[in-house]
Amino acid sequence: MTNCSYTFVCILQFLFLFLYNCHAAFRSALASPVWGYSRLCD
Repeated sequence: MTNCSYTFVCILQFLFLFLYNCHAAFRSALASPVWGYSRLCD
């Protein structure tokens, strides 16, 4: 039970960080040439 919940929290943290980084990359895409990465975050 503890292992399962720990993995679930890890997945949530990973998704949160991924979305947060994607959002930051998408915002900075207007000023920097990272179109490939920003498209992944669309």
